[in-house]
Formats: sequence, structure tokens, C-alpha cells
Amino acid sequence: MAGRMGRLLMAGVVAACVLLPSHGLQATFPATAKIDALPVTLDDQTGLVVRIGVPAPIDVPANQVAGVPGHPNAIAVGWLGGACDHAVLFTLRRDGERLWLDQRVDESDRCILIGISRSVVIELSTPVDPQSVVVGWTLLTRLFGQSRSGW
Repeated sequence: MAGRMGRLLMAGVVAACVLLPSHGLQATFPATAKIDALPVTLDDQTGLVVRIGVPAPIDVPANQVAGVPGHPNAIAVGWLGGACDHAVLFTLRRDGERLWLDQRVDESDRCILIGISRSVVIELSTPVDPQSVVVGWTLLTRLFGQSRSGW
């Protein structure tokens, strides 16, 4: 029995290491009267990220990246979210000279159909050209068990 429990414990540890972001930084959009708080996690696979913050101090169009005036080490990323959003996960990775920022939005199964313009600021340890960052997205909808993605 002890051997079986040990194997189960080890399997749980391995699963946690695979499923949880390895270098996760977090920020949270605060709750409002009608919308729950929205946690945002950034999995930094580059080792460049110093911090993240919400919302970004500037307006950023959906699925776009912009520089933050006066902060050459910071970029702002915008997206059109909704009241259905349950969690947001960004993954930042490097491919040569480009940075790839993958965004995954997890929708909950209850929904008020409204669009919410959202943005996050990502501060890096070195200056970054916003044009060198490619944004991709995946929307996971629990209600229908479907996902959509794009670049």
C-alpha cells in the first residue's frame, strides 16, 4: 500500500510540474459589481520578465502590442475580453530575434454578453521593440468544450 501511495504522490508532483507555469508572474483585474476578478498569469520562458501589471497605462488595440512611453523596457498588450473570462494565461518565449506572446483565455460557463477592453503591461529586464513581439491567442470555452486560436 505504501508503494502505491508513493507512486500516486510522485504522479501528482509530476503532473503539477507539467501543468503549472514554470516562471509564473501574476496580476489580477479587480472585481466589479457585476464581473468577477480576473487573474492573469505570465509564464516567462525567456527569463526577461521583471513584472506584470494590470491594466496597462495606455490604450492598446485588441491583439496588439505597443511600447509604453517613457519605459523602453515595457510593452503593453491589449485584447477584447468579456464578462465570461475566468482566467488569462500568457506565455512569453523567444525564437531567434522575435518574442512570441501566446495568450490563452479561459471562459467560464456563465456569461453576460459584453465586451471588455483589457490590457496588461509587461516589464522586461532589457529594452524591447514592440514590433519584435508576435501575439497569438486561444479561447477556451468550457460551456461547449471548444477552442479557437489565431495569430
